[in-house]
Amino acid sequence: MRTFYVILIMLSGGYLAVQLVAQIFYGKRFFPDSGELFTNKKDKNLWQTVFPKDMLRLVIFIFIGSVAGLLLDAAGFAGWSSMPLGAVAGLAVNFLISTVIVPLYDKLHKSGEPNAEELEGLSAKVIEDIAEDSFGVISVRHGNKSYLFRAISANERPLPKGCEVIVIYMQDSCCFVESKEHFCDVLFEETPEGENIEKT
Repeated sequence: MRTFYVILIMLSGGYLAVQLVAQIFYGKRFFPDSGELFTNKKDKNLWQTVFPKDMLRLVIFIFIGSVAGLLLDAAGFAGWSSMPLGAVAGLAVNFLISTVIVPLYDKLHKSGEPNAEELEGLSAKVIEDIAEDSFGVISVRHGNKSYLFRAISANERPLPKGCEVIVIYMQDSCCFVESKEHFCDVLFEETPEGENIEKT
């Protein structure tokens, strides 16, 4: 049993380590939830019956359950009898995450999140490509923290990952952005060729 627990700890611990590194250095999860792997809505509904929607919670459950099972096995619990108790420990930790840790983190994190007015004019960086007709994700620095927002191109220009953009305004929890290079196109309408501008 100990070998079985050690293997599970190594696999699930490696997954959690990769997630932690991705969160620290990239500000997002390295592996998506299973529902994000499929573009068709019917495919999402089908595969979520096979795979849990949130894979990270499942891996946490396996990791905590395996650690608890290994400790119980080392304490003298016979064979498979340590597995149910390990599963209970995994469920308890996930329940604690859902009811205490996540709400507390959200409260602390969102307390400094910029509102729609504060977002206007802020510089941001594209971290997930923004196509002409679809949403992407930007990272906005406000105070000492970075916040992620859904974003769409204001002028329907594709904005690749890494592009520096400026938030024009926010509506329905989505930021309308434009690249710094073309930001003036939003401020000033182009004068049609041949049209004279009257001086007053």
